[in-house]
Amino acid sequence: MRVAIIITRPVLLGPSIVMKSLVASLSGIENLRVELYCLGKPKEDEEEFDYHWLKFSLSRFRFEDYDLIHTNGIRPDMIAFLFRKRIRRHISTIHSLVSEEFLLTRNRLYSVVFGKIWLLFWKQADKLVCVSNSVRNYYSKSFPSGKLKVIHNGIPEKVSFEESDHDIRMRIDHFRNRGLKVIGTAAILSRLKNTRLLLELVAARSDSACVVIGNGNELDNLKELAEKLDISNRCFFAGFRKEAANYFRHFDFFISASLSEGFGLTVLEAIREKVPVVCSGIAAFRELFTPDEVTFFDPFDCNSLSAALDIASVEGKGKSEAAYSAFRVKYTETHMGFNYYELYKSVCIQKPN
Repeated sequence: MRVAIIITRPVLLGPSIVMKSLVASLSGIENLRVELYCLGKPKEDEEEFDYHWLKFSLSRFRFEDYDLIHTNGIRPDMIAFLFRKRIRRHISTIHSLVSEEFLLTRNRLYSVVFGKIWLLFWKQADKLVCVSNSVRNYYSKSFPSGKLKVIHNGIPEKVSFEESDHDIRMRIDHFRNRGLKVIGTAAILSRLKNTRLLLELVAARSDSACVVIGNGNELDNLKELAEKLDISNRCFFAGFRKEAANYFRHFDFFISASLSEGFGLTVLEAIREKVPVVCSGIAAFRELFTPDEVTFFDPFDCNSLSAALDIASVEGKGKSEAAYSAFRVKYTETHMGFNYYELYKSVCIQKPN
């Protein structure tokens, strides 16, 4: 069985990292050959992941040479849609609630137009992989249930840490030496991630400081808000870092205040490091973990977040151990790879459309 996975760019962003991990988890399986193709190189402000990939060339790529084409992203999905007659089998992975995400990161017109276009691209796929039940439920009104398959994302169970960005560790130590609890987060900073709620929390609690890792169109707004709230001396905006998860274990708490997620990869990375996790009570997070494993709060209420932090101060260590046990059973790279391999086999034995 020969499979081509096509993604947009080989960058250190959630969906691309997941697809890279998938290829790694499938390597070495007998009678399976998986090749990773990218449509283009990283942009100037993006970091390339360290993994072998091939440049996709529409003029040279032979769809017929593959038993299965697996796409991820609107441009790869568009290519599969346009060349569907030359593709034996096609699956696509859906990582988010597309229209909802576009609404929060772009605008309503963009959400409506591109949301509908993307749905059209998915119509001809043999299977659509949803990274959570909440994603499947979201798209169940648009596609028959037999077309949707849930496979949770997975990450490596163990990683080798190399802390090269010493300024983050120094700032964390500085906060802790002042007697402050260090809350941290990592994300592409947009309205969707709701990071401003962490700043409101720090403003309301003199015992806390925050470290924000990531870039995005909300970064300047967050810095301005920190100035306005007079908490700049208790906030550190680290910008993009190649291996953000290296520093999670130094946080007292990891907080994700997202308003919407398809899955929540950074939450998983924090749990792998046994950091007490406090996260918004959205459907995706509640599907992955229980209140015995993480502490939930209302993402529209700073008081709710503050109360959750108090609970995590007492129960967080025990919850983090329980969450880590759940991670090892359900959300590792190996577990994800096995589920995709089983899907690949089942799709390839189906009769042609």
